[in-house]
Amino acid sequence: MKKKICPLLSLVFFLPMQNAHANQTRSVEHFRNSDKAQASCPDDIVVWLNLNSGKFYYKGSDLYSRIKPGSYVCRQTAIKAGDHPALHVPLMY
Repeated sequence: MKKKICPLLSLVFFLPMQNAHANQTRSVEHFRNSDKAQASCPDDIVVWLNLNSGKFYYKGSDLYSRIKPGSYVCRQTAIKAGDHPALHVPLMY
């Protein structure tokens, strides 16, 4: 017998998880261009942060600065806020 999940119950469970990231990204300083971000953290790497997912992309990635909404941030600051690297890695043959 297959169990059904109540749609309302699933909303109550999953919505708070989606909003948790929105609260975390507010503590990260966002920049409109990479030069300003790099000036803010000269000893760190600047990454592109997808503001919806909390995943960040390194310079050279196909999605660097292309995912919207997003912004340039310092990698260590993003990690401390709970953001993480995207698993998007180009395939090498």
